[in-house]
Amino acid sequence: MKKMICLFLFLCPFIQISAQSQWEQSKDISLSEHIKTSGLGSLPSFLVEYFDTACTKSSSLPSGWVKYSTEGLEEWNCFEHIPGNFSMRIYGNDGVNNKANTDWLISPKLDMSAPDAMGIAFQLWKRYSGIELAILVSNDYIGSGSPDAATWSSLALTMSPSDTARWRHYISSTISHSSLPLSVGFKYTSTSTSAYDIRIDSFITLIKTGIPETVHQDFSFKILGSPTNHQINLMLTSDLSGATTIQVFNSIGQLVYTTHFDANAQTQLFHIAESVFPSGLYLIQLQNNHRQSVQKCLIP
Repeated sequence: MKKMICLFLFLCPFIQISAQSQWEQSKDISLSEHIKTSGLGSLPSFLVEYFDTACTKSSSLPSGWVKYSTEGLEEWNCFEHIPGNFSMRIYGNDGVNNKANTDWLISPKLDMSAPDAMGIAFQLWKRYSGIELAILVSNDYIGSGSPDAATWSSLALTMSPSDTARWRHYISSTISHSSLPLSVGFKYTSTSTSAYDIRIDSFITLIKTGIPETVHQDFSFKILGSPTNHQINLMLTSDLSGATTIQVFNSIGQLVYTTHFDANAQTQLFHIAESVFPSGLYLIQLQNNHRQSVQKCLIP
């Protein structure tokens, strides 16, 4: 099975980009890691990390990632949740008892200063209960050593209830932190009385891509990330609200996907997930009453 980035799988409702939000799906997916660089030297501006390659080859973190323990013996490590599919996992329990732990998993330093850089997305699996995982961002972490020496700000993501034992997807804007290179930190805390079992996977940065072919300027959307045969993320900017339809057509004009939702008159994010879209050219059409906007989408 393959993980995903672009957004053609199953659908979740639109969500404001200014407010951190989440979508969920019932299974994990896998794709090879890749990094595109631009901007500040060799810092990645577009990062896609599924942990599969590094964990398969060396059972260690991918290049640029940092794990740092400030308390306890448990730490972030590779975990094969499905054969061939890895994630980073920590559980503050020694197999018998819960233990006090404080552990960081930190992304490479990212250049998110480009105007089209929007934020981050990742998958989270958790079970049991405890102190909520903190999702933080820093502009001054040096990329090694103790994160306590850096300044961190919370992305204030609202997590799903504990003991879900299923993968859920989260998305957060980093625009307010993007003037300087930034690192994203996942800070795990457990105690002798409570400990989550946490897994992180499918970490990606969201960047607007695609050339819109907009019929009406007050009803437009952009594709975030690089489309795959699994999913697509859309950003809708509109002064319109109400019943809206999304349709996806293949290169010979066949309707291969459709859904309906109520749009809001604001910037929103939308996640599309389907089983598999074969490689090829697709047209994505949004329609609200008599207003319509269309974009091409190439699935490699």
